[in-house]
Amino acid sequence: MIDRDFCKDFRTAFEKFAEEFGKANNCVIELGAINFNSLAGTFKANVSGVEADSGDKESAMEREFYNYCRYFGLEKSDYLAEFKYNGDSWQIIGLQPNRRTYPIVARNKRNGDERLFTQTIVRHIIRDEEDED
Repeated sequence: MIDRDFCKDFRTAFEKFAEEFGKANNCVIELGAINFNSLAGTFKANVSGVEADSGDKESAMEREFYNYCRYFGLEKSDYLAEFKYNGDSWQIIGLQPNRRTYPIVARNKRNGDERLFTQTIVRHIIRDEEDED
């Protein structure tokens, strides 16, 4: 029978396995909510890659930006580039290449919020600002 105690034990065992596997394979595995009834249970596991030498999300995003920037009309030098949009200053902090419409991740310099942008908007803004200099 699957009950709350079973799910707690499962989570503990899975997290132990995920930590060991993640260290060996430079990734992070996180277990989401477990839904269950007396006969069955389901859960979602998320796997993300981690920079081997630092384990830092920021360095993994940087590496991904460098790998994919040319496919989105950007250059490696555009990483951490700043641009203005709707009166706020934004800084490019990464790419999400699986998102074709809004692939560019930028952080608001004022409040730290992250937002996704289209490649067309960011490319035009960055190039226009370069032309003004």
